[in-house]
Amino acid sequence: MCDSLCFRGVFDLESSLRSKLFNQFLVLLDIAKEPFSSLLARMRLTPLECANRFAIDDETMQDWVSGHDSPPPYVRLMMAEATGLLKLRNLA
Repeated sequence: MCDSLCFRGVFDLESSLRSKLFNQFLVLLDIAKEPFSSLLARMRLTPLECANRFAIDDETMQDWVSGHDSPPPYVRLMMAEATGLLKLRNLA
């Protein structure tokens, strides 16, 4: 017969996974909201390197860096994952 001790490992794993997912969610929010120039610095890219790597025209890049416009959140997240700042595939 199995008592509550049999399931302790399952609950610990679920708790650990929940914690990882919550922390990842906070990182996603930070990346989606922070100024683009700060995100560039965290990705260790200059505006020119970023424009070349992700095929973004110079005018758009200057608008993003200056704050006159901002890339959509999904673009920020894609850039962050492609540069290794965000690791969405390594949650488990």
